[in-house]
Amino acid sequence: MAYLRKGRTREPPPQPQPSSNLSKSVSLLGGLALTAGGIIGSGIFFTPYSIFNFSGGSVVIALSVWIGAGLLALAGGLCYCELGCSMPESGGDYVYLHRAYGPLPAFLFVWSAIFLGRPCAQAVVTLPFAKCLVSQIFEEPTDGAVNFAAIVTTVVLGLVNSVDVKAAVRVQSFLLVFKVASLLLVVFAAFFYWFRSGESGCLFDGSSSSSHLSAGQIGMALYAALWAYDGWANLNYALGEVPNPEKILPRAIGLGLLVVIGCYVAVNISLFVFLTKEEYLSSDATILLIGTKFLGSSTASIVVPTFMGIFCLGTANGMCLLGARLIYAASRKGQFPAFLGLIHADFATPVPAVCFHTLLCCFYILLGSFESLLEYTSVLAWIVFGLGFLSVYVLRVREPQLRRPYKVFGALPGLMILASVYLVFVPLVMNPKTFLVVLVFVPGCFVYYCVIQGRLGLLKSVNDYFLNLTKRLGKLN
Repeated sequence: MAYLRKGRTREPPPQPQPSSNLSKSVSLLGGLALTAGGIIGSGIFFTPYSIFNFSGGSVVIALSVWIGAGLLALAGGLCYCELGCSMPESGGDYVYLHRAYGPLPAFLFVWSAIFLGRPCAQAVVTLPFAKCLVSQIFEEPTDGAVNFAAIVTTVVLGLVNSVDVKAAVRVQSFLLVFKVASLLLVVFAAFFYWFRSGESGCLFDGSSSSSHLSAGQIGMALYAALWAYDGWANLNYALGEVPNPEKILPRAIGLGLLVVIGCYVAVNISLFVFLTKEEYLSSDATILLIGTKFLGSSTASIVVPTFMGIFCLGTANGMCLLGARLIYAASRKGQFPAFLGLIHADFATPVPAVCFHTLLCCFYILLGSFESLLEYTSVLAWIVFGLGFLSVYVLRVREPQLRRPYKVFGALPGLMILASVYLVFVPLVMNPKTFLVVLVFVPGCFVYYCVIQGRLGLLKSVNDYFLNLTKRLGKLN
């Protein structure tokens, strides 16, 4: 490991660019699947209740929040188009933070994302699919059986992403088609029931009048909606595998988010047409209420969770692919062990990085109680996004000669910086404990100054051993 040597250095030595070593397997359809397919997940099943509740039961405000959050995600995606087209490397935020602010902020981000944010999030979305799978075998599945199924699912996804990126992207594309078709089926079912029964929901009962809300309530509603839109920057993490990022990235992000916004707004309108205000607020699984009325409680209790599990499987597949690319990018820049940045000669995939990410996901599944950590990592994510938006201006000033095939409208990054600040402080005001997220940086700083800058030079031999061992185990370079 080049950076694990005695003596001090301000920055790790330059590493070879990874992009040329990875398989260029992500087409426009694949990019669309990684973007839209990564966004549409379990959030659409549970978030409508939270947003309607935070909106004070106002249909107009709730729909405005869904549309506004979608437009914010689209604006953020356009900002990241400029960054991605200028720096078409795998790694996403890590690449942009490293170039704009230097190695320390980039390492602190990658430290928190690799060991906490990415594997924890994938574990959360894998468990519903595993529970759905086990429920088909046992009437009352135990936690152990669910965890075992989740680990098997995680390992299978890791194998697919290790052996063939094209196969992983094809799975993502198929699941995207399934998700969109399923949401359109929900919309059709709601309107069909409404026309057939003549019963009207809260869209027509006066609930559309605005009520007095605090800035904190609107902020929390927006925060919940943006969680459902999370994943708009997914493709930036796999740009090293996109053959023509200058064209594919803006198209994939633009088309993907328009598809998601259209689906989300259509589903919510159908919910407001179908359900009364009391029914809407009676359960946090609002889509289950549609299934219950249309299919009956016994059938809906099987069909809806099954669909939700499949939605989660698509999200988990995308998280596996992108989480491994973050590890790979950090290793190639000398901030993680070098053997994690190796690529399989035949598969052209970062197999060690995929395996490491898979092991971390399995650890969180076995850990069990980790869902509360996501509230803290969401705050951290918007801190990183804010720095990413700011890096657009930083790099325009510092590197005006940098080639920018796509350039976003000048005021848009500024708007997104303000939105990021707002979305960081709202949770802190509503729940001051979320400020504890900064504690994740404490061990990160220790590792950076003691290991990355070479004060623990004895670890170099350990890294060299694993590097040579990994190369001997397979066709890795």
